[in-house]
Amino acid sequence: KRNGAPLCVIMMDIDYFKSYNDTYGHQEGDICLKLVARAINKTLLRPSDMVARYGGEEFVVLLPGSDLAGGIQVARQIAFNISEIDALHLNPQTGRATTMSMGIACSTVKQPLKGKTLIQAADKALYKSKEAGRNRICYTNEDGFNFV
Repeated sequence: KRNGAPLCVIMMDIDYFKSYNDTYGHQEGDICLKLVARAINKTLLRPSDMVARYGGEEFVVLLPGSDLAGGIQVARQIAFNISEIDALHLNPQTGRATTMSMGIACSTVKQPLKGKTLIQAADKALYKSKEAGRNRICYTNEDGFNFV
């Protein structure tokens, strides 16, 4: 905000992770979390970009200086990198490899959002992704919620 630069937030959740833990056990679940975290971190190329575990199977990515287009590009690359992880078991719910649902929100000079509001907007977009069938990227902007 101080620099007048945009800030993009991506909230993400591993799809059907409870079922994964129930099927394979918590030790395998922990391994899955670590592999997913590495795949996300591998995607972040700028020193100012960061990933953090936000809760059980949720992660948040902060992209200072990125607009919505940049956030979408990073989210797509994260989805691709996660799909490339060989060591993950098939998801017992879907029969596919582990996937992520993502929600993106950005604060810009034109549409400034405070920190808590920005996180809440990204979280709402994440839940729109989950409601739409998971393994999706949803973003929010002045036009409402949209899918990539």
